Amino acid sequence: MAFFHQLKLLLWKNGLGIIRRPVWSLTLILWPIIIFIIIAVTRHQFPPVLRQTCYVGPRNLPSTGFFPFLETLMCNSDSDCHNASRLANSKQPSRTKR
Repeated sequence: MAFFHQLKLLLWKNGLGIIRRPVWSLTLILWPIIIFIIIAVTRHQFPPVLRQTCYVGPRNLPSTGFFPFLETLMCNSDSDCHNASRLANSKQPSRTKR
């Protein structure tokens, strides 16, 4: 029974906050709606561009050590796209058209 009493007090407190600060409450409701509208309009104006699959060379991760990771991070060579994977043991999955 204590749970429902605490829930009632919490809802009462939130209701008082809405009554006492209506502009702030309206802002909290409208702000996400405005952001969503901006994203939706941007998405509608600039639709995604379909591109072919791009494979880049394998990269060193931080777990390989600091200097190999830094070398991979700083070096821009081999950053262009290839039509096939460059991994030695990779098998291309068969693509089916939908």
